[in-house]
Amino acid sequence: MRWKMNHTMLRDEGLLSQLRQQWSGWKSKKPWFPNVNIWWDRYVKPRLQRYMRIWGAERRQDFNIMENHMYTCIYNIQKSAMSPDQKLAALNRHRAKLVRLQARRTEPFRLDANERDVMDGEETSLYHLFKSSKRREARTIRRIQDRGGRITNDTKEIEHIVVTYLTDKYGPIDVADNCIAEVVNVIRSHTQPSCVAYLEQPIAAEELYTAIMPGGPNKSPGSDGIGREFFLHLWDTIRDDMLQVLNHMYLNKSTTRRQQHGIIFSLPKNNGVFTPAGYRSISLMNTDYKLLARIMARHLTPVLEEHLTSGQYCSVPGRSILEAVSVIRDVVAHAELTRTHVCFLSLDFRNAFDRVSY
Repeated sequence: MRWKMNHTMLRDEGLLSQLRQQWSGWKSKKPWFPNVNIWWDRYVKPRLQRYMRIWGAERRQDFNIMENHMYTCIYNIQKSAMSPDQKLAALNRHRAKLVRLQARRTEPFRLDANERDVMDGEETSLYHLFKSSKRREARTIRRIQDRGGRITNDTKEIEHIVVTYLTDKYGPIDVADNCIAEVVNVIRSHTQPSCVAYLEQPIAAEELYTAIMPGGPNKSPGSDGIGREFFLHLWDTIRDDMLQVLNHMYLNKSTTRRQQHGIIFSLPKNNGVFTPAGYRSISLMNTDYKLLARIMARHLTPVLEEHLTSGQYCSVPGRSILEAVSVIRDVVAHAELTRTHVCFLSLDFRNAFDRVSY
C-alpha cells in the first residue's frame, strides 16, 4: 500500500521538535552524496518516511492506551458510590474527553472526504466516515469493458486493460530530432539577452515560499507521500536546504527518476461508461517536482509574452479567452452590416495536450 504522510501529526509540537533535530543529523550527511538533490531524494525521503511511520505507530499506541483508560474510568464511575447527579457530571466529563480523543484519531477520514462535505472546525463524525468510504468506493474500478465489448471484473484483466489503454494514449510520439532543434534555435534567436539572464537566475527563497503557498489543503501527494504541509510546518528549518535542492534541479536541469515518477488515478466520469475512456486520468506528482514546475512557469510568463502572437488568448496574462469570442462576434456583425461573405473554420484537436515530445 502506498504510504502517505498524515499531516495532522505535524500539528504536534513534539514531533516538529524531533523532526528539526533529525534534520540537523540528516543535513550533516550531505558530503556523502554527489549532489544535494540525490541527498534529498535517496537519503532524506526514506528516513523521513521511516521516522513518520514509527511516530505514527507510537501515536496509535498512545491513543489505544488513553482510550482504554477512559473506558476504565467510565466503568469505575458507574460502579462507584457517588450520587446520581455526581455520576452524571463525571460521566459527561469523561464522555467529552473520549469524543475529542476519537475525533483526533479519525481526523484522517474527515480529511479524505470531499471538501464540500467538511466545515471549518467541524469534528469527525459517522457522516464523514461514510462519505470517505463512499468516495473511495466510487474511485475503485470494479469492472471494465475491453475493446471487444466484453465486460470483466477480474482484477488482473482490469489492470491489463487500463494499462494498455493508457500506454497507447500517452505513449511517446516519434519526432525528428532536427525539428526540435530548429524550434529551440528559433526561440533562442528571438529571446532578448535580458530575458535569458532572467531565466538563468537562481531561485530565491521568496519564490520558493510563494510556490509552496498555492493549492488547497489535504491534497494527495505523489509517490514519495510528502505533501505541501511538511514544507509549510518546517519551512524555517528546511528553507536553505530545499532552496539548494530546487536550484540544483533548476540550474543543472537535473531530476532523479523517482522525482519524475507520477501516480495515475482514473476518476470515473458521469457518463456511466465502463470502458477505459469513461475514466478521467490525473497524475499525482511529487511536491518538489510541482514546486519546480510552478517556479519555472512564473519565470517563463514574462518571456512568453514576446513570443506569443496576438491571436493567443488562453493562459496569457492580461488576456482572456472570452476576447476571442468577442472578436468573432464583431466579425459576424461586420459581415452582416456590409453584406460580406465570410467563412469560419472551427477545429477541435481531440486530446491535444495528452502527448508531448521533447
